Amino acid sequence: MLKSVRFANYRCFRDRQGLDIRPVTVVLGKNNSGKSAFTRAAIVLQTGFPGGGGETAATPLDLERLGDTMPVFTDLVHRHDERGTIEVGLAFDDNRVQSIEAHVRNLDDACLQVVSYLRLSMSHGTWTLTWTGSSDVYEQVWVANGGGRRSITGPISFQGLVPRYLPREILDRDDGFDLARHCAEAYGRIRYMSPFREALRREHYLPVGVPRSVGDRGQHFAAVLAHDQVRGNGEIRRRVNEMMREVLPDWTLDEVPDGRLFTTVLRSRRDGELVVNVADAGSGVVQLLPILVQQALDSVTGRPERTLYIVEEPELHLHPAAHAQLADQYLNAARLTGNRFLIETHSEALLLRLRRRIAEGTSTPDDVGIYFVHHDGRASTAQQIVIDELGQLSFWPDGIFTEDFEEVRALAAAQMRRSGLNVA
Repeated sequence: MLKSVRFANYRCFRDRQGLDIRPVTVVLGKNNSGKSAFTRAAIVLQTGFPGGGGETAATPLDLERLGDTMPVFTDLVHRHDERGTIEVGLAFDDNRVQSIEAHVRNLDDACLQVVSYLRLSMSHGTWTLTWTGSSDVYEQVWVANGGGRRSITGPISFQGLVPRYLPREILDRDDGFDLARHCAEAYGRIRYMSPFREALRREHYLPVGVPRSVGDRGQHFAAVLAHDQVRGNGEIRRRVNEMMREVLPDWTLDEVPDGRLFTTVLRSRRDGELVVNVADAGSGVVQLLPILVQQALDSVTGRPERTLYIVEEPELHLHPAAHAQLADQYLNAARLTGNRFLIETHSEALLLRLRRRIAEGTSTPDDVGIYFVHHDGRASTAQQIVIDELGQLSFWPDGIFTEDFEEVRALAAAQMRRSGLNVA
């Protein structure tokens, strides 16, 4: 699984930034500060490795896999420098490939890029490649962990960010090790959930195929439930209802067949006859359900692969009372499944609940990561806020989550002025 991401000269970040991925990691910051670029970097950099279909690209990053949101490479370079270089660092929880350092350089305005530098740290040594500037020729240095060093210069065929195979001249053997495929597996699975949801239909058909995900806007979540109802014995729905007890304690989720169509409804736990079509439910419910359905879907597929969930503003449209319960949901899911959650949020209640659980001892500082992203008008920086065993923070940025206090103070001052009292 991906453990950490490092990058420099990337989007609004000029200097080198780091993100260590904890079981629950939250990213804070004001609007337009660079939070989304920081949070989504792991998704963009994953395009440097073969996808699930084994597809490859002629460039180090296969940005077409990002779909409708696809940028061009110069969109990723700080200040859109057409001759710019992005520096990338990735660390994995893997017994064979530990880390990758790569520099991706744009050659011209025709969107041609090259890996100009690569340092691959493995269980048995370190392989460093430096581009000579000539076609696909690289200076290569292999340093074995047990001692010994070899240097050669020759052509290397890349598959994304890394060569597909380790060369026989370096290892003195050919074990058929597919380096690019292994790095893709070491990177692990990522599920991204946008803060925006697709409008729900009142009725839907049973899907022909097996849904693999709810989609980044939750557009397939009803199809997942219908498939589960007919072909999966309702196991996904049962798991969703277990999780819903924490955040929607008065309701259960149900999938009701109606001829060839299905209806997704909420059923009252107190009055079984009270049923509400999810299309008529509040925006907060629509915001939450796809996240829960995706977790349940991954947990019942039988695949042991741990998942990094990247979720932007999960609290959107939810009442503040539910924000803290969301934090508990993420902590519990991380503990039970080994999955990790990278969350971009504006919710003070969510962060306070994470701190409270650490202070209570039910979670540890290693379970939670906090980053604050700031833009100074020229470039963005991401600062890690360290949390101790009492839930205390190493620092707190000015102007973040102070709005309630400032409003109450201004309200009190106005009330005193209107009452004819002296206000210092």
